[in-house]
Amino acid sequence: MYEAVNRCTTLTELADIIRSAAEVDGLIRGRTKPFNAEKMAQRCEDFEKQPTNVLTRNWGIRQQAMMIVYYKN
Repeated sequence: MYEAVNRCTTLTELADIIRSAAEVDGLIRGRTKPFNAEKMAQRCEDFEKQPTNVLTRNWGIRQQAMMIVYYKN
């Protein structure tokens, strides 16, 4: 999962990874609680307009989103 997240170069790719990590119940595990994967993916796609804590830190998702936004051309 870490490798897939780190390969992402766009927020759309990262959102797709978040969706693919969803369990059968549609949740993605955060560090302390589960989150709705679809809602998180939508927030990821619009990450530049969101507070950073809308994404989980698990698997480096938040870090990768911040890197994508920061190093965007």
